[in-house]
Amino acid sequence: MRLLALPSLLAAFACGQALAQVRGAPLRLAPSKLEPVDVLQLGRTSAEQPADVRDALLIGRRWIVLDAQARRLMMYDSRTGVLLAVAGRWGADDGTFDLPRRLHAAGDTIWVLDVTHRNAISAFDTTGRFLGSIAPSLAKFGPTGLAVGASGNIAVATLTGTDTTAGRATTLIVTRSGGRIAATCPESPVYERSRRLKGQLQGYGFRDVAAHGSKFLCIEPVSPRIVVVDSVGNRLAVIDTVAAFYRPPIDELETPKLTRDRIRAFQAKWTAHERVFATSWGFASVYSQGTDSQPRYRLFWCQLAPTGRASGCKDTETVGRPLRMLSGDRLLVAESSSGRTRLVTYRLSRR
Repeated sequence: MRLLALPSLLAAFACGQALAQVRGAPLRLAPSKLEPVDVLQLGRTSAEQPADVRDALLIGRRWIVLDAQARRLMMYDSRTGVLLAVAGRWGADDGTFDLPRRLHAAGDTIWVLDVTHRNAISAFDTTGRFLGSIAPSLAKFGPTGLAVGASGNIAVATLTGTDTTAGRATTLIVTRSGGRIAATCPESPVYERSRRLKGQLQGYGFRDVAAHGSKFLCIEPVSPRIVVVDSVGNRLAVIDTVAAFYRPPIDELETPKLTRDRIRAFQAKWTAHERVFATSWGFASVYSQGTDSQPRYRLFWCQLAPTGRASGCKDTETVGRPLRMLSGDRLLVAESSSGRTRLVTYRLSRR
């Protein structure tokens, strides 16, 4: 069953107005500490623990946790952490997952974004019942990030770029009025140099997108910049938010004698721009460092002026993987230690 059917991609894409280029030296970040305000231990036994939390969201009194490694949704009581239900498994059929990455709440409905499944976005209710698929035409692009704007338009960051008259684009915006699809967010030239290693560099092809009111912010892992577009895909600004700790992918990858060990050694030196979160006052970005098996995370957040200039930026290291921004300047983080996983909510300081 399909909840929303969309036409094929149009040959012409939105070109938009002239871009506002916001550039400058690396941002000076004020070190900051996160203040924990809530901790929820998940499950009572090891069998009730998620193996790899990639996203989580709160619907009513249930935390919906995406376990990417086990390809399943896990529903926990938000007060006790007791496991209430499990949905999904690995597979290619309806209601299954292949490479799930993101969650989105549409009322009481859960959307699951899957990079390689034929259902790009699967819909479930809070009991885990499969409801149908959304935007199946997006599947061939490998969706990696998902956001819904104030107008209801859906933005999906994609693994596979799309060739347009303005170059290769890496985010598709589906407009609710007529189901038109526009391509935007140009691919960084840096990514072109490492394209042949895609699949070997864990996480270096996974882009993200966030909704900032009626606008969208999109990023890619090999570049520190943030591209701002409007609700239909017109590019408005390019923000070079370069943090001092950022280390881009190095050109040593061009050497012809690459082994998996050498790739891992190179990757351990890089900084991947992994997530972007939008807030009412600006944005927060997540950077990961180290290998995929031993990642370290840094969060930096800035106030964003209407002109696209960032200010008042701060940064901190986090113990676990930042998942999303919550209301009241709170950050949700998945942390694991001694075989136990917990969801920890921290408060960000903007002072």
